[in-house]
Amino acid sequence: MNDIEQPYDDNYWKIEAWKAAVRLTVDIDKIFSNFNEHYVSRDLMRITLNLSSHISLGFEERNHSRSIYWLRKAKLLCTTIRSRLYLAKEMMVVNKNTIEKLIEQTREVATLLSKSMEIIKKYNDTTQKAG
Repeated sequence: MNDIEQPYDDNYWKIEAWKAAVRLTVDIDKIFSNFNEHYVSRDLMRITLNLSSHISLGFEERNHSRSIYWLRKAKLLCTTIRSRLYLAKEMMVVNKNTIEKLIEQTREVATLLSKSMEIIKKYNDTTQKAG
């Protein structure tokens, strides 16, 4: 019997990583929507919108390697978002303290994604041994 809870979930909106990604997306939209003329702002909002979608795909996949693929892509998006935030900070598009808080949110999402991938890998290893 498998003591690791099944990690895949069609109700991805209950997953902490997805919730954190949505909070980040909403915060970035609130802050950067006033700077829509600026290419960094537009790019940042576009990339951030993809983050929660990649996470939901990762949790809806029933295949271990496909789930990990989408969650890794989401984690890479966190790095891209963080990079754009550093750029916005240097360009003084938004207050530096505000940017630092958003950067911390990207780290939180990335950490939650890493934990989710570890759980999926453990689940996969356990089910392969049991099967």
